[in-house]
Amino acid sequence: MAHTARTNEGINALRELASSVDDEGRKRILARYDLFRFARAFEDGEVVTVCYCLFENDLNVRLTARKLYMHRNTLIYRLRKLKNDIGLDVTTFSGAITFIVLHCFYKSGRGAQKVQDEE
Repeated sequence: MAHTARTNEGINALRELASSVDDEGRKRILARYDLFRFARAFEDGEVVTVCYCLFENDLNVRLTARKLYMHRNTLIYRLRKLKNDIGLDVTTFSGAITFIVLHCFYKSGRGAQKVQDEE
């Protein structure tokens, strides 16, 4: 339980950091990614749940599958599909950080606004 609390603190710290990024910095970050692909993933509650469970378990696929009551191969399949869909491997540290930051931008409406502007 203490392990999850520490991980949640890390995720919350990233959320706070993402919320403190100014508009210019946010634009530079968002320009690197296909936001339409990410928006579809962010709107899928199951994808977000799987990702955050993975992050809370320090990217440990076996433990994440157990916590989600899912077969390990099913989880691996879903993570590979997500990687193909968004072009980002959330099973790596840098991929996880990127996903969290972009998800924070999206949830705050700043990323969603960028997607709407590009339509």
